[in-house]
Amino acid sequence: MYFYGPFTGITGLGTTTLIANTFSPGIRYNPNPYLPLTVTNAKTLAMVAPAEYATDQPLTLVLQWQCSPCAQLYHLQLADNLTFQNPIVDDSTLTDTLRQVGPLKLNTQYYCHVSGKTESSWSSYSTVTMFTTVSSSPTNAIQDKPTGPRGYKLHQNFPNPFNPSTLIRFELPNPSKVQLKVFNMLGQEISTLVDGDQAQGVHEVVYNSTGVPSGVYLYSLRAQGFVAAKTMVLVK
Repeated sequence: MYFYGPFTGITGLGTTTLIANTFSPGIRYNPNPYLPLTVTNAKTLAMVAPAEYATDQPLTLVLQWQCSPCAQLYHLQLADNLTFQNPIVDDSTLTDTLRQVGPLKLNTQYYCHVSGKTESSWSSYSTVTMFTTVSSSPTNAIQDKPTGPRGYKLHQNFPNPFNPSTLIRFELPNPSKVQLKVFNMLGQEISTLVDGDQAQGVHEVVYNSTGVPSGVYLYSLRAQGFVAAKTMVLVK
């Protein structure tokens, strides 16, 4: 016979083994009184990006948090108040550890936190991370001051190695027709992330590797005669 009840005093997004030989409320028992019981439970996660108290953040950015192998879903909230009333983002369907948000307001403090769900429960929310967006848009900048990238640039993906998603950033000094593609080491195309006209500025693209095996891959940027490629490592 099995008995079910709330487990108390258990923390950690992982597993806890219990040995039970007498009846206590809140513990599930097996017929064998000395058979270890494995309980999946939830711990508090943590935000990774942006950094706590970060300033001059772009109006469209990617929020990132810790990955837990035991989490089936994540719940992300983003708000402009500490009580998270009427949150701008309230998404409990996330299976990834990256979420793009925006456009946000100029010169505004934002607050974000995340929780994780195992088979049986949601963890408590992470410590709140606060960040502030830029105070002025590039169109309001002084004309003789640079308002964007000075050249084409492809950044190293982050995180790297990754599983299952990673962020790829590139810079365009002028509006350009852009192709951003992922290839395997045999030169076979795996995915097209961008294929079309893009505005001047810094761009961020999330690559999700669902259905792609572990290995080393190339990602390539082509824009107005500029060509650059970098490697990234997928570990599953």
